[in-house]
Amino acid sequence: SIQLADIVSKEESEGTERDVIVGHLYDMMDEDHKERLSLQQLQRGFHRIGWAHSPKGLKAIFKMPKVGGWIDNENEFSVTRLRFIETFRGLRSLAMFRCSSRDSITEVLDKRRRKWDPGTRRLRGYTIEPLVSLSRRIKCISASPPLPCLAVCVKDACTAMLLSSETGETYRTFSGHCSAIFDLSISPDKRFVATASRDNTLILWDCTCGHLVKQFRHPGVVTCCVFTENNQILTGSYDSMVRRYDVGKGLMHTTPPQQSGKGVVITLATMKQMAAVTRTREMAVEIIHVKSMKGLMKLGGHDTVVWILQFNSTGSNLISLCEKYIKVWKTENMVIEEEAVGSVSIDDLGLVSGGIVSSPPHASCSSNANKLTFLSASFLPSSFEHLIMATTSPAVVSFFDISGVQLFSFPNRFPFYTITPCSDGSEKLYVGDTAGNIFTISVF
Repeated sequence: SIQLADIVSKEESEGTERDVIVGHLYDMMDEDHKERLSLQQLQRGFHRIGWAHSPKGLKAIFKMPKVGGWIDNENEFSVTRLRFIETFRGLRSLAMFRCSSRDSITEVLDKRRRKWDPGTRRLRGYTIEPLVSLSRRIKCISASPPLPCLAVCVKDACTAMLLSSETGETYRTFSGHCSAIFDLSISPDKRFVATASRDNTLILWDCTCGHLVKQFRHPGVVTCCVFTENNQILTGSYDSMVRRYDVGKGLMHTTPPQQSGKGVVITLATMKQMAAVTRTREMAVEIIHVKSMKGLMKLGGHDTVVWILQFNSTGSNLISLCEKYIKVWKTENMVIEEEAVGSVSIDDLGLVSGGIVSSPPHASCSSNANKLTFLSASFLPSSFEHLIMATTSPAVVSFFDISGVQLFSFPNRFPFYTITPCSDGSEKLYVGDTAGNIFTISVF
């Protein structure tokens, strides 16, 4: 692959030298010596040299105009040796092999460049470093810079922890629930941690000493909680209600019963005076006004239950995620556009290596055990907030722009279950996997 990249970059290497190297590549892929490469052989071959590509991308590349020797119909796709060598003749770069879709390949062939917002940065790469290993699957992580701390809880645990975001050392342990913790959140003023539990309570903890400050009892299981910018707490529970607690005044407000949706509240996200909520019996996102607790609108477009909601740091976009789709919604002045500005389908997801996309082997499996599904998604921090990081099960991590174009991805040993971006300008995300490991991902 290094030889090929070097030879393509040289203008004088038009003849025999280039054809010989490309011929060697073809021979390596043609394991059964039939002088025709199937789509599966092309995928395996490119993956072996550090490249990869989706079936649609390969078909687009090897069906370029003015090149013969290909066969393509519903039942067969094969590439002859002549077709393969001719494809690489005349190339000045390998840009087309780093494209993520048929349309972007066409843009490369037509020598058109993608237009980028000059106010945003391009994502060049990432680093991933282990932070700490805990006993069970990481259930949730909450970060609140500039404190170098993370609030963390693991699956089925009755306690939560405050950890160092630099060393993973445990600063505080919050013990007081008598059943599993479902969610937690750090307050904007860095004074409190709120935990929502199966024992029908929301508990407010002091970050400094770890003591219980206040306990709010609910009529059912408390499934999620989140702090607003005004240090109020929003909670969701089994009775489909969203409640707002004014911590300083000790007051409680609930959504009007006639306006409450159907099903258990799954997750909440807030930005200024707007909150987004999802429920188990609705395949939509409800937007409510935090002060009045009244519903404003509902966002559809999903065909399964929505599990993840997140606003970016400026509040200009909202992510909603279900098993099959990630959708991005534009928000402005308490109004959200009813049509998503970007969408990613699990069916189009590829495994990307070095900027080149291919369908993962498990993506085509028909059994439910190996079914590819989205687990979590998050906007990237700070100047990369126009980009999205998403995780799937089986374990693949992918990066997209908000229009849904996949940039690159990498496999992981275990699926990442939760993602939390850091908003202190450090370009970091904290992720927790199903084996109990927490990692720090830095993007650049």
